[in-house]
Amino acid sequence: MEIAKLIHAFFNTLVWPLVIMAVILMFRKELKKLINRIKEVETPGGFKAKMISDEIKAQTLVEEINEELTVISKSEESETKQKEDIRTVLTEKIKSFQSENIQKPISITQNVIHAEQPHDLKNLVMLAFAVGDSQDENLEYGIYYDLIFRNNHTAFKYIGLYTDKTIIAVGELKKIVKCEYENNELVPIDGENLNNLTLDERDRLIRMMENAQHDVDKNHKFYFVDKFYQTSFVKISAYGIQSKKYFWLDEISGFREGMSAEELASLLNNKTWE
Repeated sequence: MEIAKLIHAFFNTLVWPLVIMAVILMFRKELKKLINRIKEVETPGGFKAKMISDEIKAQTLVEEINEELTVISKSEESETKQKEDIRTVLTEKIKSFQSENIQKPISITQNVIHAEQPHDLKNLVMLAFAVGDSQDENLEYGIYYDLIFRNNHTAFKYIGLYTDKTIIAVGELKKIVKCEYENNELVPIDGENLNNLTLDERDRLIRMMENAQHDVDKNHKFYFVDKFYQTSFVKISAYGIQSKKYFWLDEISGFREGMSAEELASLLNNKTWE
């Protein structure tokens, strides 16, 4: 049975408050059946390279879906609208995964990393966060902030700021810091060491905490970038992301490992994605 049909049949028998857990469990199982894992290829001349595992991409997809469904479940929309939104998210995500990893012919010139350098995988990943009225603060201070309990399980080099179906800026991640602000002082949490913050970073963080529209002085972590560079990378499919999305940049024509955030912003500008 095709995945989309499976989802449709599943929703016809679904009882609401169990939707989040049930869908994620179902999706994990079916996704494993879908994955075509390619571990290693050998090019003419004996050069060996390891392909990025579809399993890793599937894990990021499940992470995205889990957060999207959590946002939907906490919304004030009607139960019927929430179900419609969940169906849309799942259908779009799975179609995207199928298109990128199953239907597309595999090229040994794409998605390749050296087997001896698996840690370089993060250099191919951009994580885009949905931002609302915080975007001006993010751009001004070069910092994105998020609640401390939200985790990102796949390493990434670049951060994208997403709003209104468009990634509007890109920065290169420099560090992630967990801290609070008390009595005009930064206070580390979860064993964080704040000694790695430069004076400039401390100043930017304090000014953001003091001036942010939201209360970010407690229970937050802060993603520092070199600078956010403006771009316009537009989503053309129907559903807008509400939480985050991983981008495998090696699938974008013209990308090369080692690009600066400014170069990446220029590359993505006026391009589209689904």
